[in-house]
Amino acid sequence: ICVIATCAVVSACGGKLEVKAELKTQVPLPEEPKEEPKEEPKPEPEPEPEPEPPSMAEILEGIVDGQHRPAEDKARDPYRHPAETLAFFGLEGEMTVLEIAPGQGWYTRILAPALKDNGQLIATSIDTTEDPESDAAKAVTAYSTMLEENKETLGNVKIHVVKKDNVLGEPNSVDMVVS
Repeated sequence: ICVIATCAVVSACGGKLEVKAELKTQVPLPEEPKEEPKEEPKPEPEPEPEPEPPSMAEILEGIVDGQHRPAEDKARDPYRHPAETLAFFGLEGEMTVLEIAPGQGWYTRILAPALKDNGQLIATSIDTTEDPESDAAKAVTAYSTMLEENKETLGNVKIHVVKKDNVLGEPNSVDMVVS
C-alpha cells in the first residue's frame, strides 16, 4: 500500500506547530472475503436393514430337501408332510423336543438339524441291557451309529433310555413330544 502524504509546514509564528497533510492517493480498503456458499452435509445413507431370518417353515423345507436324508425317508414325505406338520405343531428352534420311538430316524433327520443350534432333541431308547442281541437292541445300536455318523448335521441328540418305570422325563421338561 502506498500512501503519499505531504506533511509540511511548520511556522514559527506564535510558537504553534501546524501540520498540514494532503492525501494524494486513496488506498482502497481491502474487500471482505466473500463466503463460499456452504454445502450442507449430505445425510448419511441409512444402513441396509438386516434381512429377516427365515421362518421355521422355510428352515424345515430346506432340511426336508437336504442331502443328509436318505431316499427312503424322502419317499415318505408326500404322505407325512413333515415340514407342514411340524410348522403346524408350532416347532421353534429354541425348543426341547422329545421323540418317542425314533425307529431309524425319519423325524430325527428333520428335527435334529432344526434344533441343533438353539434347541435340543431328546430321543427315547429302550433299555437293551437284558437282551443285547435282540432285534430291538440291534435297532438301538443302528440308530446310535446313525447319530454318530451324522453328528455334524444332526448336532448333539440326547438319548433317554426308558427303564421299566416308563418315565420319559421330568414334568414340564420338554416343549413338544413327537412319535
